[in-house]
Amino acid sequence: MVSIFDRNFGLDLMKEIPVIEKAAKTNFQYLFPDRMYIGFGDTHPGTLNPTIYQRLVANAQLHGKKKQEREFTALLKLLDPNADKPAETKKPSVSVASFFSEKPIEVDAKIKAADINDYVTPTFHAPNASWLVQRNGMDKQHSLMIALNGSEGNHMHANGINMELYGKGYRLAPDAGIGLTLYSGIDYLEWYSQFPSHNTVCVDGISSYPVMKSNHPFKLLACYPEPGKQVPYSSVTYSNMYFREPESQADQTRLMSIITTGEKTGYYVDVFRSKKAEGGDKMHDYFYHNMGQVMQLTAADGSELGLQPTEELSFAGAHLYAYSYIYDKKSAETSKDIKATYTIDVQQGDDVHMHMWMKGEENRKVFSALSPMTEGLSRLKDMPYNIKEQPTLTFIARQYGEAWNRPFVAIYEPTTDGEPGTIASVSYPAVQSSSNSTVAIQVKHKDGKEDYILTSDKADEICQSEKMKAKATYAVWSNKDDNTLMVFMGNGTKLETPTLSLVCDSPADVLLENKEGNWWYTSSQTCTLVMDGKKIKLLPTEKPLKFEGM
Repeated sequence: MVSIFDRNFGLDLMKEIPVIEKAAKTNFQYLFPDRMYIGFGDTHPGTLNPTIYQRLVANAQLHGKKKQEREFTALLKLLDPNADKPAETKKPSVSVASFFSEKPIEVDAKIKAADINDYVTPTFHAPNASWLVQRNGMDKQHSLMIALNGSEGNHMHANGINMELYGKGYRLAPDAGIGLTLYSGIDYLEWYSQFPSHNTVCVDGISSYPVMKSNHPFKLLACYPEPGKQVPYSSVTYSNMYFREPESQADQTRLMSIITTGEKTGYYVDVFRSKKAEGGDKMHDYFYHNMGQVMQLTAADGSELGLQPTEELSFAGAHLYAYSYIYDKKSAETSKDIKATYTIDVQQGDDVHMHMWMKGEENRKVFSALSPMTEGLSRLKDMPYNIKEQPTLTFIARQYGEAWNRPFVAIYEPTTDGEPGTIASVSYPAVQSSSNSTVAIQVKHKDGKEDYILTSDKADEICQSEKMKAKATYAVWSNKDDNTLMVFMGNGTKLETPTLSLVCDSPADVLLENKEGNWWYTSSQTCTLVMDGKKIKLLPTEKPLKFEGM
């Protein structure tokens, strides 16, 4: 409509609707590193339409807005490198439609394409869509990204806190999509729009709420870096969010983090807590779906779990009918830590793998299964296999009783045959804390480096595990031979490791890193660091600052 007014009346509606320019730039926040936008609810992945930016360039040229022309020409070239090449011209036909037809624009050849990293941020939150992203870059092959969505607005599904994970060029843990018959079909009503088709936790087999127009967003409790801030990519990102599942009246929180271990490597941390507000929990089912043709599920030490065929996941259990869409089910009752590997058999190129480690708990059952194909990816070109003909690899962990003091704790690492991962093993040391929901994770790497992780549902209470003590929602200490490489405190006031201590008067996000012998930090509050017998005052800073350390 703005373009029609430009061409026929010479009136600039952009002045009256400034959100158009803002939205056009924000579009890039919704892109995965494959440069295609997200697809959750009834939407699908796809590429941004360059026409949007052509029209913004035309508007700027018509009304003499040089700054706008430069910026959107650069964005147009980012999407279409040949945008400044002469367009093929045809003699316009004489018809009423010519009133609405687009006129070719002349693109300034001297303006260079924009850098996408100037238009995306390490974290971004869109509360109007109940969507949050964490990323450590925009490299198609090597960057990691988490997309989390609730249900707020039109065309949304019943999915609680839904997760998507990206790695090695693919949406490895994808959204299921809308179904083959769209939202008028039975597969949409019973499977694609319901909890079990998503990467989420379903309570008592009944979690659901109205789809299409939904009003069930999550609440963002904490996030680092601050959403929407144009700061350098960080070696650690995290978010913590809360959701009240209305059908079962269950409280749920999901803490997710990206920890970058190298230019081409990194892993995800997922801690999902769930419990009914008034008790009486029957079970909590953690659903995870991954791309690929082969899934291997064993104990973390490689031993067999004794998986046996089962019909336990079904509508007959007085659950959602979506459970009956899951098939080829095998299960085992086990309290062991487990490991699952999902493999994409790439016909021409390296096979892609997603490795998952999950903490074991008492009264838990695990399932390997298949579910309907991932329709959300079926429209994409150049996929490594025929998505429509391949069932979706599905893992379910069922926690009998509550899953708050026995949360679902998982580590995910994407790899390829040519780019193997860094993780050698994952274990879960004992924790001393007044909170029963505190979790410790120890990630050992092949090069001898170790990451200690602490998470707690009560950031104002001390928790301790082996060499690390923290009063925080999330804490990470990376070291090699007890020499600190990186330490992070999320929403915390105190952190202690063998080499340093950190104290803040009010909850803060603080990151310390040793890069090539130099110390750098960011902090959201003024804090006191004690390291090598020296007290160092850290002032608030969003961008990394260098300081004198050991």
